[in-house]
Amino acid sequence: MCISQPDWLSSTRIFSHGSRYLRTRTRPSGSSQLSPGIPSAPPVQLQGAGKGGRNQELALRVGAELGRRSLGPVDVLFLSGGTDGKDGPTEAAGAWVMPELVNQATTEGLDVATFLAHNDSHTFFRHFQGGAHLLYTGPTGTNVMDVHLLFLQPR
Repeated sequence: MCISQPDWLSSTRIFSHGSRYLRTRTRPSGSSQLSPGIPSAPPVQLQGAGKGGRNQELALRVGAELGRRSLGPVDVLFLSGGTDGKDGPTEAAGAWVMPELVNQATTEGLDVATFLAHNDSHTFFRHFQGGAHLLYTGPTGTNVMDVHLLFLQPR
């Protein structure tokens, strides 16, 4: 699939969270290929006493970062979830975000930075749009690893 990708998503730029990365790869033809899924277990630096798991934390951090970038003519959705159906001490498996997250949260009176500072991603997503961005699968009976998906759709 050929897509017109924004400069910040080139093969020389990366989203990072600790030592885990989401990146695109450039083929010799110059077209982009998005890594469809990256199994990993992103580390979370605990600074607060909030509730959430590493997938919800990563989704919230990526959502905050996406809102800081000019993405050009592409719709973006990022999803992070645990294959076992559970993320940290919550019933959610993870969460999904889009670049509009911070603006929409601010409209609802939610400050993303405050929730991140307290490692309180689950509480954020529970309140944000009535919990619509939380991923619930129930127990899956398997635990391969966490999965992170980045969907890009040209407009």
